[in-house]
Amino acid sequence: MSVTIAAEVPTPASTITVEITPASATADVSGGSEKTVNFTAEVKVDGTTDSSKTVTWSVAGSNSATSGTLFKDSSKGELTVAADEKATTLTVTATYTDSESGNKTATATVSVTPAS
Repeated sequence: MSVTIAAEVPTPASTITVEITPASATADVSGGSEKTVNFTAEVKVDGTTDSSKTVTWSVAGSNSATSGTLFKDSSKGELTVAADEKATTLTVTATYTDSESGNKTATATVSVTPAS
């Protein structure tokens, strides 16, 4: 007599990551003019870029009412550092939200030379 046991092996969950380029940048607004820094984000599923996945952009650390990120398309963000920015470091975040895996983020640091 032989007994066969069938087991269903669950499919492993995909690994989702977010990468942001460049990871760091500089913006010198000491001359009194605003500066723009462009970023690109990629959402990767199991190490392969999935261009159908989109991110939302945000900026933290600003002391200016007019410094901020502008969503350009699903993978491009543009940070405008205002001429009156007093912060010396800004953090740009790209966030991908997925109902199964939750939020995945990547951050970039922008070193600011503020106006005197």
